[in-house]
Formats: sequence, structure tokens, C-alpha cells
Amino acid sequence: MLNVMRARWHLIVGRLLGRLGRHLSAARQFESVIAIYPQHLRAHLWLGWSLYQLKQHEKAIFAFEQALQIAPDSAYAHAYRGLSCLHLGRYQEAVHGLERAFRIEPKYKNRPWYAESLGWCYSNLGQFENALEAYRSAGQLSPIDPEIVLRVGRTLFKLERYQESEATLRRALSLDPGNADTRYDLALALYQLKKFEESISVLKSIAGWPGRADVHIAVALSCRGEGRVVDAVTELREALQVEPENSEAYLQLSVAYGEDSKWEESLAAGKRLVELRPKDEVGYWAVAGAYHELKQYPEEIDVCNQALRINPDSLPALEGLAARGRTTEKSQAVTMC
Repeated sequence: MLNVMRARWHLIVGRLLGRLGRHLSAARQFESVIAIYPQHLRAHLWLGWSLYQLKQHEKAIFAFEQALQIAPDSAYAHAYRGLSCLHLGRYQEAVHGLERAFRIEPKYKNRPWYAESLGWCYSNLGQFENALEAYRSAGQLSPIDPEIVLRVGRTLFKLERYQESEATLRRALSLDPGNADTRYDLALALYQLKKFEESISVLKSIAGWPGRADVHIAVALSCRGEGRVVDAVTELREALQVEPENSEAYLQLSVAYGEDSKWEESLAAGKRLVELRPKDEVGYWAVAGAYHELKQYPEEIDVCNQALRINPDSLPALEGLAARGRTTEKSQAVTMC
């Protein structure tokens, strides 16, 4: 009888502490209940919830798994185990848990956080059609939530449905005009639609944009789209002032210099890109292209061979070797094509 009273007391205190946001203290109370009654389902569930709130997701998963050993059809345990998996980047497990919770209790699909979490998992798995469906379900439940509308817009962008993405991102911006992420994503959609001037205008409306390298790079892309290569170079140099080791800025700088036929400068930017991303063949392409234009063919061949060590199927490297008469079995095939 005494153990029953002690367990009940720990349970009550734990729930009160949880409501007060004192999740660590709450977790200790639930652990005390489990020490008395190891098969106490609610203690395991609430311990998992407390650990989830503390962002101790590995421990939370263990607590929910203990609960599932007691009650395999606990929708709550499946759902929150899935959410902890999501936070750990274990997206396939997260989807499994969230969908299992829905199959047990269909009411979960009527909760915005559920649909939004499912959309986030699908997006990270590259399943963008499924992500769009989930985010739109969340949007129907919370139609004026700017974050959900933003995620719908981003997913449409990933599906290359740029006009729909633009319209959706404008709606998200109307719900939260100060959101810098929404403005940035809207500018990217406008760029894809070749609305370069408007894209630049949106980018430069972002608060504190001169201190953001990614904004300078995006402005540079639109400048190049308008044929303003000199302005693009200026923006990319500004990006490197903000982030001196920004590899994307060096990539775009190498391309921009190439478009302006400044091959020495393009080569220097490409070499820096290789230093920053030595396992990415793109940098080697930039360097090889510059060497080619400078008619430094032995150096071009050497760089193409370096690219092939990273990716034996690198088409630009194979084409470069074939053009210089340095044939491999694969480069011969490229020439014949």
C-alpha cells in the first residue's frame, strides 16, 4: 500500500513539474515511479515526454520503446518516438512511427504538428510530392500559420513548380512580412522565373542583408542573369568579405570571371574552390576549364585526371582528356558519342 501511495505521489508531482516546465525534475519523479513499478505505462510515457522536452532524444526513444513493450499499440509512444527520431535525422524511422500512430488513432492526422512533422521527414528523404501533400494537410488545419505556408512554397520550389512557389511564398510573406527566410526563398523563385530585377529588389529588402554572404551570392546570380558580370563579381567579392571561406562564392566567382574572359582570375578562384572542397569534382572542372582557355594543356590534363580519381565517370574530365588526345576506354566512348 505504501508503494502505491509513493508511486502516485511521484506521478502527481512529476506532472505538475512538467506543466511548470521543470522537465529534468519531472523526469526524476517518473524514474522514481518506474523504480517502484517497472511496468507502469504512464510513467514511461511521461518520462519519454520529459526527455523529449529536454532534447535528450536518444533517452526519450528508449523510454518510448519501454512503453511500447508494455503497450505495443500506444499511438502516443509511436508518435513521440517518431518525433525524437526526426530530431536525430532518422527520417525513415520517424515516418514509420508517425504513420503507425495515425493507423492506431486516425485523429493524429487532424493535428497540425503531426502533418508538418511528416512533411519535414518526407522532404529530408527527397520525397517531395509526399512532403507537399503533408504540408498542405497541415496548412488546411492552420491556414494562417506562415511557417507552414513557407514550407509549402519551398517544397513547390524543389518540385520546380516555380510559379506556384512564388505565389505561395508571397502569401507566406503577407502573413509574416519580416521573415528574412521567406524573402530569400521568394527571391530564389523569382530568379528561376528570370525575374532578375525583382529578385534583387526582394533580396535587398532583407534586414541586414549586407552582412549575409548567401544574399550577396544570390544577388550576383541575378546580376549575371541580366548580363551584368562586373556587378556580379563585385557582389561575390562582398560575399567573401563576409565569409572568406565561402566555397559557393568562389565557384560563382570562377564562373563569372570565365564569362568575362578573365581566365587567370577564374583559375585562381577555381584553385581556391578546390582547396576548400577537395572531394568535389566541380572545383576541378572550373580549374581545368580555365587551363584550357589559357592553353595550358598539360595542367588541364593533370587536373582532369585528379577529377577522375574523385569520380571515374566525370563527363567533363573525360571530355577534357579526349580533347587532348589522352584517351582512356571511357574517354574514347565519349568521343565516339
